[in-house]
Amino acid sequence: MKQEHYDVAIVGGGPAGLQAALILARTRKRLIVFDSPEPPRNGASHGVHNFIGLDGLLPSEIREQAWEQIAVYNSAELRTERIVDVQAHEVGFALIGEAGTSVSAGHVVLALGYRDVYPDVPGFRECWGASIIAC
Repeated sequence: MKQEHYDVAIVGGGPAGLQAALILARTRKRLIVFDSPEPPRNGASHGVHNFIGLDGLLPSEIREQAWEQIAVYNSAELRTERIVDVQAHEVGFALIGEAGTSVSAGHVVLALGYRDVYPDVPGFRECWGASIIAC
């Protein structure tokens, strides 16, 4: 089986990864975005605020709008799969997915986001994104 090759592979489908995808798609780079199957960090939020032009939208709505804008350029693919290994080669990189899939790319963007550290407080997780928010 021939390995798929992309100009750029982006690991992370959050705001930074989607912004990178939009910029690269506009330059007609052939790219793939790998997004983890886990819910996004702010997935429990009732709306994203202080984000110009998108204030109050759900995180899922922002992602949907981003992909609509990226798709216009017909050069990007979204794959819901966790990347478990990135190997540097003489020319470019090989990315190995959790399901055993492999693609090659000339360049890799790591847009991995960050994870909050939750305190061990009873009821904290149930309130996260509703009455307890990150700023």
